[in-house]
Amino acid sequence: LSNYESQIVKLRSEIEKGEAVRQSLEYELAIARKDANLKTYAAEDAKNRLVQLQVVNEKLQQKVAETEKTFDIAQQKWKDQ
Repeated sequence: LSNYESQIVKLRSEIEKGEAVRQSLEYELAIARKDANLKTYAAEDAKNRLVQLQVVNEKLQQKVAETEKTFDIAQQKWKDQ
């Protein structure tokens, strides 16, 4: 009987250890998911910012082209005088 009781105690101990491992893994998984979500949001924000900067860059390039054209016209008029 004491042999069975000893085995029961050992099995309960193993169950408790397994439960502790499970809880630890669940905690690590929750942290990993949170970290992944934060990185996903950061990547989405970076992508949105990139799109905004591309629009600004395109507008600035158009302004540069217009300014160069205006300068060329003014320079040509100056040469003609």
